[in-house]
Amino acid sequence: MTHVYKLLLLGLALLATTVVGCTEDPANEKYRSEPPTLNGITAKSLSNDTETIHVGEKIVLTAQQKNTGRLLGLAKYSWTLDGTAIGSKRQVYFDEDSSNPSDTVTINTAGEYKLTFSGTYNAKGNVQAWSAKHGTSITYSFEGDVNSRVVCSVRPGYTPGFDITASTKIKVLP
Repeated sequence: MTHVYKLLLLGLALLATTVVGCTEDPANEKYRSEPPTLNGITAKSLSNDTETIHVGEKIVLTAQQKNTGRLLGLAKYSWTLDGTAIGSKRQVYFDEDSSNPSDTVTINTAGEYKLTFSGTYNAKGNVQAWSAKHGTSITYSFEGDVNSRVVCSVRPGYTPGFDITASTKIKVLP
């Protein structure tokens, strides 16, 4: 019985060490996840690299990052035009590919549209420090773009992370 008792105590000691060793200190900078900060969305003609867009030509959509964020894992990106999905959904492992999210699309009808980028970023560290500083979300506009709006929200829970939605207006000429 004493042998079993010793093994049980050893097992409990190992479990306690593992639990204590794996807890994150939210105050420790090296464990903090932070979302990217966007500073613009561009829609440029693939043929001439300008923001003058015409019906039927290929357009490169890019969410410009001012800061790339830190301690982020899986990221999922998508784009909508007036609420309708365009382009392809993309998944990247953010720490391996933190480049500006982009896609190439074609718009077949002239007009003014609301272009929206959506990004979901899973955190590899803790999100409590960001929440303590910003609350559950922050909203801002791109500098010099009165039609823009960016909302960055923290996602607590089992898979913590950040959700970013950014939009602006674009014009497609005939």
